[in-house]
Amino acid sequence: MKKITFLVYHKEYMDILNDIRELGILHVIEKNKGGEDDTELESYLLESAKAKETIKLLTHYRDENAPTKLILNFSLDDAIESVDSIIAKKDKLNQQKLTLQKEAEQLSIWGDFKKDSIDKLKDVGYNINFYTCPGRNFQQQWVDDFNAILIADVGSNYYFITISKGDIEIDAEKVKLPNQSLSEIAADLRTVDQSLQELDDSIKQVANHQLPSMERALSKLNSKIEFTKVVLDTESYADSKVMLLEGWIPADKAEKIEQYFESKSIYYEVADVQPGENPPVQLKNNWFSKLFEPITKIFSLPNYGELDLTPYLAPFFILFFGFCTGDAGYGLLIILICLIAKWKMPKFKDYCNLGLFLGGGAILFGILSGTFFGIELAQVPALAKFRDYFLSMDNLMTLSIVLGGIQVMFGMCLNAANLAKQKGFKYAIGRIGWIFILLSLLVLVGFPELKIEAPKVVDYFSYALLGTGALGAVFYNSPDSNIFLNIGLALWNAYNMATGVLGDLLSYIRLFALGLTGGILGNVFNQLSVDMSPDIPGVKIIVMILILLVGHTIAFILTILGAFIHPLRLTFVEFYKNAGFEGGGKPYKPLKK
Repeated sequence: MKKITFLVYHKEYMDILNDIRELGILHVIEKNKGGEDDTELESYLLESAKAKETIKLLTHYRDENAPTKLILNFSLDDAIESVDSIIAKKDKLNQQKLTLQKEAEQLSIWGDFKKDSIDKLKDVGYNINFYTCPGRNFQQQWVDDFNAILIADVGSNYYFITISKGDIEIDAEKVKLPNQSLSEIAADLRTVDQSLQELDDSIKQVANHQLPSMERALSKLNSKIEFTKVVLDTESYADSKVMLLEGWIPADKAEKIEQYFESKSIYYEVADVQPGENPPVQLKNNWFSKLFEPITKIFSLPNYGELDLTPYLAPFFILFFGFCTGDAGYGLLIILICLIAKWKMPKFKDYCNLGLFLGGGAILFGILSGTFFGIELAQVPALAKFRDYFLSMDNLMTLSIVLGGIQVMFGMCLNAANLAKQKGFKYAIGRIGWIFILLSLLVLVGFPELKIEAPKVVDYFSYALLGTGALGAVFYNSPDSNIFLNIGLALWNAYNMATGVLGDLLSYIRLFALGLTGGILGNVFNQLSVDMSPDIPGVKIIVMILILLVGHTIAFILTILGAFIHPLRLTFVEFYKNAGFEGGGKPYKPLKK
């Protein structure tokens, strides 16, 4: 990145700023965080928030096959107001529907009758009253004195009416019923449902015809918000006659903006990044590594000058995901889902491509462990000749630790490279020394434990490597400090290495545990489908299929969640720690339309 500072006469400033936005390469340095207290900016932000909410709502109603067509002279405010009006009507109708449903439920006990009939009886001197009381309180005397008639017995309560001349008082709760009959309420409910359906159709019509235009208008509004923030971030001098703005541009695009400033005779200065400055970060990866940038961004972008670990974590993430899935059948299912999604949803093509690689990792480790949809391939008679090629549990556990050790050591190498890049080679010598020590101990201690016989020359070389590493680790922990401080730091680092590296390696056993769990879970559902199916011809196969579908769906979801989360944990904790990752980088966001 290059830092650029330029001065512009105030009358020309807005035109110059619009031209810079057309170029789309300047990341403006915020001075007052965009002036959140500015009235104009606040109104834009409120409108943007409302538009996002409306678009999110319409997305659920839009037909995926609806043609994408932009509307000329489209008004975002009018579209939002139209949708708000429809939603307000829906809310009112839903409230009315809820009231009608409660009234219908209340009347369902008494049956369908018209209030006019009750009024006619009242006109000739008969009062009909509706009561409810606990069944134990109902008195036979009410039948004799007031012509009480039991209508319903629900639970422990009695619902009854009385027919009498004049008003009466009895020890029961009088029920006040709605003015409409049950059939009239049912008719009103049908009308309300029809109106709600018409409103839903209206929303669908808006979504299918106006959603693309709304998304485009929101993009323009967000561009206006960014532009307004830049204007507010501008510093003024000489009684507001001169405007000063600072920003960052990629080094390979600096010439482009310099040529523009030269053509406009604008005073500007271009400078390199100085110590203490924190320029924005623009990741530059090839097509493969770029697929894993969303994973990197979950944690943090690297700070400026730091190594981007995305290309280095990518192969490990595929292997770890495959290890945790541990089932070739689930791997095939992932690939199938991603291929369909890639075809149906082109916008998510990169995520689908990432899924294809992860599915490939699952197939690889499913083959190594000999698991296919929970079936142990080693137990299949037709595959008996391949039984010796499948890895045992002990071998899988060893493999998980070996992969962990490789990633930890690789992270330490990246840490050394990063230190050499940022501070100079002498600051990486201490880290390189520890790498030499660990590698030599692996040969001198690990090989005998694993019963690996190496030539004597390998032992001699390992001792030399151990001595060289010890010198670097002891005397170059802190190149700018005295020898005694370096020795003290070496002892402290030795303790951290002994405990930290061992703890890190043990963390990788989770790869083996999760892979084993996924296979066992699938196998359990396979067994349940056999044991729980009734031995009835025709029914047995249906029940088996249902249990397998439900069971493997549950197992697949749980396995995929674990296979994604735990590699993230190993990456962001063990790998990032040993690689010395600091993070905290700000994304490069140029001012553009």
